[in-house]
Amino acid sequence: MLQELSRAAVLLGVAVLTACVASSPNQTPIASEQARLNYAFTRPAGGSERHLRVDAPDRTFSEERYDWQNNTDALNRGGLVLRELKPGATGFGFAVPTDPKKSVDRWSTLADKTLFFDDPFITKNRHGTATWRRFTRASSVCVVFLQTWPPADEGPVTRTLEGYYCAEAGGCMSVGQAEQVVQSVHFVPPKPEPGVGS
Repeated sequence: MLQELSRAAVLLGVAVLTACVASSPNQTPIASEQARLNYAFTRPAGGSERHLRVDAPDRTFSEERYDWQNNTDALNRGGLVLRELKPGATGFGFAVPTDPKKSVDRWSTLADKTLFFDDPFITKNRHGTATWRRFTRASSVCVVFLQTWPPADEGPVTRTLEGYYCAEAGGCMSVGQAEQVVQSVHFVPPKPEPGVGS
C-alpha cells in the first residue's frame, strides 16, 4: 500500500512538473516583414528593433511584442504588446486596466521605476479609441497607451494593444506629440478564418 501511495505521489509530482513546463511560453523571433506591429513615426537613426511571438500550447491567447531602442541613448525606447484570444477560446475575455499607467508593468525596463504621470487623454487612431497618458522617467518624457477590442464596456475583450514610447534623454514630448505617437501605431489585423465572412 505504501509503495502504491509513493508511486502515485511520484506520478503526481511528474504531472505537476510537466504542466508547469508546458505553461512556460516560448519566444519566437519574427522577421520584420512578417511582423504585425510597429510605430509609423520617425525615430532617431541608429536604433535596433525586435519582433517576438510569445505563446504556449495551453494558453488561451497569443501574444506578439515589438521593442525598439536607440543604440546610443538607453532612455530613448518604445514597445508594443498585442494579445489576442485564440480561435475557439469562447467564453473568455481579458481583464484589462482602465488606466494605461497600469500597463507599464508589461515592460521590465519600466516596472518598479519612479514614474510621474500626467492626466489621461482619449484619442482616436486608425484602429479605434485609445486611452493614454504622458509620464516622466528620469530625464525622458514618455507616453503609454491602451486600447481594446471590442471596447471594454461593450462586452468581453478579445484583443488588447498596449504600448509606450520614451523620447530622447533631456528632450521634450508635448501633449500633441504624445498623441501623434498613439495615432501612429501600425497594427495588421489577423486574416479572417476560411469561410468566415464569405
